[in-house]
Amino acid sequence: MIRCSVLIAFFLPCLNMAQDINQLRGEKFSHELQRMDIYGIGAPDLQAYYDKLTYYNTTDKGADIVKKMADNLQQMFETMTNQLKKVKGAIEQHFNDFSTTPQNSFPQCCKINGTYNPKFRTEVLETNACISRSFTSNRFPNKKIEDVMKENYQNNPTLLWQYFGGSDGTFLIFPSHRFSDNCVSYDPRSKQYYVATAANKPKDVVVAVDVSGVMGMRSNHESMTLFTVARMAVDDVINTLNPNDRIGLVVFNNTASKPPKCHRSQLAKATTTNKEMLRQFASSWTFGGKSNYSAGIKEAFSYFDINETKSQGGSRESIILFLAASNSDADPLDVIKTENEARNNSVIILTYSFGKDINSYWKEVLTNMSKQVKNDNSYGQIKEGTYTHVEEDSLVHSKMASFYEDLSIANLGDEPVFSVPYVDKRSNNTGLITSLCLPVDISGELVGVTCTDILLDELLSDITNFKQGELSYAFMIDGQGRVMVHYLQPTPNAITINPDPIDIYKLETSQEAKSMIESMKRGETGNKTFEYFRTISRGVLEYEGIEVRVVEAEYSWRKVPGTNFSLCVVLGKNDQQRRLQENQELLMINGNEVFYYHKLDLNTKSTEKCREYDRYSTKEHSMVMLTSHAFETPYEYLYQKETQTEVTMYTEYLNTVVGYQTNRSLKLKANVKSSIQATFEAEQIWKRNQEQSKFVVWRYLGTRDGHVRVYPAVEIGKNYDHFTRPWWRRTLAQKGKFVVISPYKDNWGAGLIVTQCKAVYEGSCMVIDRSGFLVIYPSFSDATDERDIKMKHLGTKV
Repeated sequence: MIRCSVLIAFFLPCLNMAQDINQLRGEKFSHELQRMDIYGIGAPDLQAYYDKLTYYNTTDKGADIVKKMADNLQQMFETMTNQLKKVKGAIEQHFNDFSTTPQNSFPQCCKINGTYNPKFRTEVLETNACISRSFTSNRFPNKKIEDVMKENYQNNPTLLWQYFGGSDGTFLIFPSHRFSDNCVSYDPRSKQYYVATAANKPKDVVVAVDVSGVMGMRSNHESMTLFTVARMAVDDVINTLNPNDRIGLVVFNNTASKPPKCHRSQLAKATTTNKEMLRQFASSWTFGGKSNYSAGIKEAFSYFDINETKSQGGSRESIILFLAASNSDADPLDVIKTENEARNNSVIILTYSFGKDINSYWKEVLTNMSKQVKNDNSYGQIKEGTYTHVEEDSLVHSKMASFYEDLSIANLGDEPVFSVPYVDKRSNNTGLITSLCLPVDISGELVGVTCTDILLDELLSDITNFKQGELSYAFMIDGQGRVMVHYLQPTPNAITINPDPIDIYKLETSQEAKSMIESMKRGETGNKTFEYFRTISRGVLEYEGIEVRVVEAEYSWRKVPGTNFSLCVVLGKNDQQRRLQENQELLMINGNEVFYYHKLDLNTKSTEKCREYDRYSTKEHSMVMLTSHAFETPYEYLYQKETQTEVTMYTEYLNTVVGYQTNRSLKLKANVKSSIQATFEAEQIWKRNQEQSKFVVWRYLGTRDGHVRVYPAVEIGKNYDHFTRPWWRRTLAQKGKFVVISPYKDNWGAGLIVTQCKAVYEGSCMVIDRSGFLVIYPSFSDATDERDIKMKHLGTKV
């Protein structure tokens, strides 16, 4: 493993005249890059210095690494679970004191005017909770619940939203946030997190909908047709389901029909893609003809495979939701008897009707359908359902979406339920989050669900930040083998739409991996060595693609206690990370401050500041930014507010004023101090080499240890991660070569700049990188206000 730091310089293009560019040749350009490498970046001098230092190879074993990761995750989950139980306990203790009429204890969420909070990526008020009501709300929480949520928030900086959804449709959330302008539009009972917690048994749901001619009549809800109301109800049912569930759709009038292709013959997992396809099918419906209950119920039963239903052994719940708006041409009870007895009477039928066209006889038939009155218990215990006639058409969607309340599968346990990762619609650009939820019950009756959210990127930061070497990585799956995080997936913070779950077999394709994966799904601990295909980016993945190597690696896996998650650490053979030996003489730079924090206003030592383009900076020092990768607990660093006290602790430790870390909650990794001491040499080189200073804008040095050194000293945003930057990824992929990034506009006001790391290819009048993107081209020097030069490919110019 090559220990790697990336030296870069951001410089202003120095070939300004078109005639100069036309005279440019590869040899001359290479010579200029070498001069910049020596005098602008100082790479040869710094390399000579690093060559003199003493290193040692890490001896961490995969089993030790995965155990540490699992223990850290367990601690995080336990902290969150305990805080969630405090909220649950407060609700159960004070539930009888909840008001039955709206009070002024909490503002309505629809009227909140908050301020932007970078943690939530949206506008919030951290001073209080807010409340949202549904049409059926009749229990309103008191301030005792808010007090517990506030305390949790203060004690755990990783928490996002905390909320309680009541079984009456009331919703309380902290911190307060306007997530809708409609004060009665949000009903928690139809949301995935609520249903998955209130009835956490996997469900197979078939929705059968009457589309006879009666559906064209006007409802008593906002002049909508019954047809529109029915489609809204179907959409809400679809929304309640998560990828643990499966779904099918049937529409019927004289005959019955199902969606096209594979959705016609089998139940579909309730993934984002499948749910959208079913919505498209619903949008294509038309109404007409007469209603035939027998055709509809028979087609609904056809989704439940007889052999599969018999073999499930109660592990899944099979349900038909049957919605009618008119009388039928045929009695369906004999069909129900034949179909369900063939499936050991395992299917539950919940029937619903609405509108004014159904008479009392057919209401009785719908009741008998739900009770399955003709079925024989000798084929299996009949699971009786319920029949509901909805008088208020506005409530059809909420009645059907809360179908689980009519089943005897309520979850009244004390074990937290983890949601499938999803994109939070309340916030912007937070990436994937997961909800940790608990059911709340009073005397054995479910009264709601309380949850807390956390960013998946923070929760899994130990895994995403694992940097043993370029051939090593870590991943995590759940008990069904669905991937939570893996290097072949986008990082959780980069995802903007709800993803479909990916089975680990799609990413770990080696034949040898099968037994390991099954062991992980069973929650076992193990270790195995075998060869696998390692996919490695050639730089910026979107433009330069990948290469694949056959690598021998050691796989070590372990369950995260208290969860259904399993972790695996993969260590490539000989992929050991070399680390600097501590306290060696070359690192002892007496009398110098090797660490100067990048936030100038938080440094204890005053310095002369000047305006450098659009930022304040100083040339007295280089500055060091500690990214989250430098800390043992990256997630705590990201959202803990930095003060001068913390910066003083960093400074005293890294400048060897004290020999130990005094901040135990934000502890730097053991190798960071030596790494920062070593990179101080770069500052000395940069200060000595001023020949190119009129062209060089910024000099950067990024390390695998997780810190960045910049000269002149300037502040960088806390979320900055050089591991994700093109200059870092491209340079690692092109070790030993000059890398030049295409011109782009500097965010700090320097105008158009070029980033040099290493690697160049020549042409007679242009310079392109390996992917064919132009670095220098004659038209780039045209004196226009808007130069369209970013990411221009050779194919667009020639």
